[in-house]
Amino acid sequence: MALSNLLLDSDYPIDKIVWLHEGTVSLSQGVNTFTIPHGVGAQIYPKGIWTVDDWATTQMFGVMRHGRGGLLDFTSQLSADSLNTEINLRYEIGSATAKIRLWGVCNDTQIPNLEVSNTAPLSNNNLVINTDNNYPKLYLEGFATPGTTVNHGLGAIPQVDIWAFDSYSNQWYLFADDSFGTMFGLGEFVKLTASTIEFTNNSGASPNYYYRIYA
Repeated sequence: MALSNLLLDSDYPIDKIVWLHEGTVSLSQGVNTFTIPHGVGAQIYPKGIWTVDDWATTQMFGVMRHGRGGLLDFTSQLSADSLNTEINLRYEIGSATAKIRLWGVCNDTQIPNLEVSNTAPLSNNNLVINTDNNYPKLYLEGFATPGTTVNHGLGAIPQVDIWAFDSYSNQWYLFADDSFGTMFGLGEFVKLTASTIEFTNNSGASPNYYYRIYA
């Protein structure tokens, strides 16, 4: 259901996809790591989906699943730096061939003079903008450190994408492992309300975050 009658609103920017990739990877049981050069020439913030049944079902990168008896089926993570995108996929069901679709965005303040190749010809859908669809409207983006509170004032809990910086790998990874409570002795790292996003100082927090808030 659309949130408003005007589905395409030029008052808000639409995400500028600077990188698209579609392909396959072979999974063996256990941890699988793949490095994919993106060629953008700047830091990108990636998202993606994957499937092992030819898109009958899909999984978002950044999630995990437990099967019967609480045993782990898989975990999946996606990260990137200014040169490469890295997939880390722990698969405990057996071996499989996974099809992947990845995309990446940039922070506009980091790339004022960057020229990238058009991504529209890489899409399976030649109709890139369809006014029948309610596109996420990029309301606010920026960087935050632990102890920062961002006031968005939307009056409802918005859709938010967050990437966290890993100082060990020097990459930004899709942040999807927040407990939103207490787990393993750690408190939540990000608190999202109808008016704010709070990046906490709790133990285990990343040193830096990049967020995109959608209205």
